[in-house]
Amino acid sequence: MTWGEIKKITLMKLFAYGGDDPLTDGLAEPYLPLMPAAANEALHLLATAGRFIQHSVQIPPEESPQGDYRRCDLKELAKDFYFLDSEKIYLSTPKGRTAAEGVQTEGESILWLPAVKDGTYTVYYYAYPAKIDEQTPDSFTPALHPEAAALLPLYMASQLYKDDDVGLAALYRQEFDAGLEVLRRGAGRFTGGKSAFSPQTGWW
Repeated sequence: MTWGEIKKITLMKLFAYGGDDPLTDGLAEPYLPLMPAAANEALHLLATAGRFIQHSVQIPPEESPQGDYRRCDLKELAKDFYFLDSEKIYLSTPKGRTAAEGVQTEGESILWLPAVKDGTYTVYYYAYPAKIDEQTPDSFTPALHPEAAALLPLYMASQLYKDDDVGLAALYRQEFDAGLEVLRRGAGRFTGGKSAFSPQTGWW
């Protein structure tokens, strides 16, 4: 679902449309500048407490290891880093690809990797979504799973319609929260049970 489609669906929920394209309807003008902030709130909730976004980073071999281990901070290597999937760290060498052994973690983002001269580590992690702003093109597709992206307009409508119809805004928020809870329960299939764990707060 593109950013343009998300905006259109949100406007339809606000009934702020009168023609074929709600984005060009004059009724939409008061809401459009407020949409990025509402979208970013929803993106954060969906990617950190709903259906996680998994990315990976490759760590090349050291030419001259200075010890048995090398220290890597994933917050420096991956600017969208949220938290580590410590069960998915692999080592590729000329002999093949295997699950990495002897890896140690420190804090939220520090890895101590056994030093190797001829191997590349692939580290999987859960990521924050890219932020949306006023310059984001309508063709942009947020990095969310489809079932999570479908909830974005509900949250945006709930925030944008508070001053116009508090009852309808509350209904949209209830529908969003219900959908978020479904994502939380289902996310355990993909994260080994970490369906709603946050390293910042420690809740499940």
